[in-house]
Amino acid sequence: MTFYVATNGNDNWSGKLAEPNAARTDGPLASLTGARDVLRRQNRPTNLSAAVILRGGTYRLDKTFVLEPQDSRVTYGAANN
Repeated sequence: MTFYVATNGNDNWSGKLAEPNAARTDGPLASLTGARDVLRRQNRPTNLSAAVILRGGTYRLDKTFVLEPQDSRVTYGAANN
């Protein structure tokens, strides 16, 4: 299970696409918090891991990004290049 975060994303989208679709109705998420919250809402088994890929750009945080034990099977990383 892979989710994408990009500066041209939207936290109301699924995060399952690396780029916005042509209609701009789905695409990457806009923030780490958005990705974390989407994953928390998923009904995934606790042994199923997930990855959040951050695409290039500058991401500003309004508050501290907090992970809790329920987030332990999620890997956050930068996209290639």
